[in-house]
Amino acid sequence: MNGEFYISKKDVDAIKKNQVIRLMGAYNIIMEKFNQTNVEALYHSEEIISNMPKIQWITNENIETCIQIPDVLFINNHFNENSLTQLQGFAEKAARNIVIGEIIQFERVGFCRLDSKNRSLNFILAHK
Repeated sequence: MNGEFYISKKDVDAIKKNQVIRLMGAYNIIMEKFNQTNVEALYHSEEIISNMPKIQWITNENIETCIQIPDVLFINNHFNENSLTQLQGFAEKAARNIVIGEIIQFERVGFCRLDSKNRSLNFILAHK
């Protein structure tokens, strides 16, 4: 890892300055500086600590993804204009090897089926 990686905005919003967190499958970092788009952190340790926050992360070598999330189509016999939402994000570059129609699990979202491959990977949520 080159020292640059992405974490979700939800995680950034939950982290406090000088808090130690675990990058899942990697190591612990201590959060140093925050601004609207960047967080700076320093390596802290390797030890896995049970009550430490553990967060998903992805390197800057990634591929854009879009997940279509279907919801209730009709509410009280009226078309629900919000019945389909999109979740934009990133997947690790190995996701390019997923075959159209294949179902994979996104840890924080659920099981998704690859619908198409263009500049980004387009998935449909199949099951939470």
